[in-house]
Amino acid sequence: MLSSHMQTYLRSSTKVLNIIWIAFQVAAAVYYVIARIMGQAWTSEDRLDPGFVPAFWVLAALSAIASILYQRWAFSDAKLAASPTYETSANSVSTAAMARNETYQAMGDTDKGLVKAFAYIQVSYIVTWAFQEAIAIFGLIMAIVTRDVSNVVIFNVAALALLFATRPASVPLLERVQRLSQTGAKGP
Repeated sequence: MLSSHMQTYLRSSTKVLNIIWIAFQVAAAVYYVIARIMGQAWTSEDRLDPGFVPAFWVLAALSAIASILYQRWAFSDAKLAASPTYETSANSVSTAAMARNETYQAMGDTDKGLVKAFAYIQVSYIVTWAFQEAIAIFGLIMAIVTRDVSNVVIFNVAALALLFATRPASVPLLERVQRLSQTGAKGP
């Protein structure tokens, strides 16, 4: 169980992480809207079938696989156990922001380590979501290249499904970090 100081600190930080997650979903949906708006000017005679269209499917599949593998690697016990040892430089913005935070100042060393672990978790989620958003981007590019809006649908559905499946759940991850630090698990 996380301390009350840590829970207080996480309230606003988890809101920010959820907003970023929602922004990735909105971006994926906007790519579909862009393709639909552009597609209104395309006729069925404008459709092209360039030979490299399968490359978009391969890139989308690779991006989906990369997002899954990256998230498994980033949230593995070894990586999570190593995350609290990450030190920010004394001049970094995050250190200055944390120093101004009264809640952070009231925390013990263990909770301050969890704050660092949370920063790692945030970055890992954002990288995962970027891989997933790329799928929607590939769909938009394919729609533009082929002049066929229907090509964007499956890419957007896949991107949105993956984004929805990777909703941020930082508290359980931080509790894992806490358990791993108590058991003395070492990172890579």
